[in-house]
Amino acid sequence: MKASPEVEKAVLATLIESWDAYRRREVDQVLSCYTSDPDLVAIGTGSDERFQGPESLRAGLLHDFSQGHETALKITWSSVSAAGNVAWVAADCIAEVEMECRTVRVAGRLSAVLEQRGENWYIMQTHFSLPAGSAHASQNAPCSGSR
Repeated sequence: MKASPEVEKAVLATLIESWDAYRRREVDQVLSCYTSDPDLVAIGTGSDERFQGPESLRAGLLHDFSQGHETALKITWSSVSAAGNVAWVAADCIAEVEMECRTVRVAGRLSAVLEQRGENWYIMQTHFSLPAGSAHASQNAPCSGSR
């Protein structure tokens, strides 16, 4: 069933908060958007990017941040449904990754399940995928050799 406008806004705000913290490379802030339950599951685009539990996700985040790329994520379409204190999301996204003096824009798809506990929504499961042929690079600025 379609989520109420209030639930949809709160659920999307949790996802956006986690992405903003990811962009700032704030591991603890990203994790605060997720449940601390051991059955938390997060799946990324890499064959090795399957994380179960908060410590596994922490290790994955630290690995991502060690890569040194700036990343921003934006939702371009979403569908949020809910029943009781559980919501599920499907979304199209654009990831903008700064690497090697250029911005690579990658279309992505996200699915997520969140649970409301008290006033807050927490991510229980998330899966990010890349549709075939989704990446394209755009040169935003000339490469100056330093950042």
